[in-house]
Formats: sequence, C-alpha cells, structure tokens
Amino acid sequence: MHKVDRILNAAQKLFAQKGFETTPISEVASLAEVSPGTIIYYFKSKDNLLFIVTWRVMHALYKKTVAEISREKDPLECIYKCAQIFFSFIQNNTEGQTFLLKNTAFDTLDLNVFPEADLRILHGRYIRLIEYWIRMGVEKGNFTKDLNAKSTSYGIYALMIGAGKLHFYHHLPMDELEEEVRMFIRARLLPQAPFAETTPD
Repeated sequence: MHKVDRILNAAQKLFAQKGFETTPISEVASLAEVSPGTIIYYFKSKDNLLFIVTWRVMHALYKKTVAEISREKDPLECIYKCAQIFFSFIQNNTEGQTFLLKNTAFDTLDLNVFPEADLRILHGRYIRLIEYWIRMGVEKGNFTKDLNAKSTSYGIYALMIGAGKLHFYHHLPMDELEEEVRMFIRARLLPQAPFAETTPD
C-alpha cells in the first residue's frame, strides 16, 4: 500500500475514534508508519488532511448511491434506495459514521474557499440525487402535485441524518429507524386519499 493511502487510512481511523482536535499529526504518522514530515509533505496541513479524508468518505457514499439507483426506474423506489444505501453505509462503515454524522469538517473548515468548498459541492450533489427523483415523481404524476422538490429533499436528508444519529449516539435499532424513514417518505410524497367523513356517535 502506498504511503499516501496508509496516511489517509490512519487519519480516518484516528479522527473517527479520538476526534480531529485531539489527534496529533505525530499519532497519525505513527499508525501510518511514516514521519510527521511526510504527512506535511503530501498534505500540507492537518486541516487539509481532514478535508481529504472527509471528501473520500462522502464520495464513497455518493458513488455507491449513484451506482445503485441507476438500476431503478421508479422515482419512489429510487428515493427508498437512497435511504437504504445511506443506512447500510453507516452501519457497515464505522469510521464513515463519524464523518457523516458528526460533520467535523463542516464545523472546522472554511467551505467557501478552494479546495474545501468541494465538500459543500459534493454534499449538494448528493442531496440533488433525492431532489431529482422527487421532481421526476411529480412530473410523472406519481407524487403530490406542486411538491417543493428542493425543500422536501432536504427534509428527507435531515430525517436520514437524524435517524443515523439516534442509532449512532443512542443505539436505537437501525431497521426500525429505517422503516420510520420509509414511512415518512411515502406519506410525504404520495397523494393521500381524502379522509372519510365521520359523524359523532
């Protein structure tokens, strides 16, 4: 394995376990079996190392989502699939959980300057996957008419993140949380039949 990959793997593991602020470069270097100077040579700064590690995790989720939903044609199933992949990703990628749910880079880095802004761009692309399929569902007449695709996509994403945090921090069962998210998606997107009128007994 190339030393750059060893450094990235070590940083991802230690930042996830101990936190970015409390992990010195020397500890990353020790785990990667390189000198601290080698890390600075390749990555210039600890902040840049955090940026690259976070981008790598987020891109892995984005790439996996794009590959999986490309096989689907039904808008609702595509959105379900986005949620399913997200929950599977954080369950099977312990370090990825930390970078997706704690968002340390979003709190630490300036996402308005290059190259850190790439994180904000990638984050936006991921959410637009959900937004795109909401728009398709509305256009096809499958979803509620005049649904605001952008705000709804952010709402669904926020629910996914919230469910992930409940699992991550409070150890609630992921399968139950995922089902609740699916129920919300269905209720939010699909036209509802009118309630039957009732009369008091």
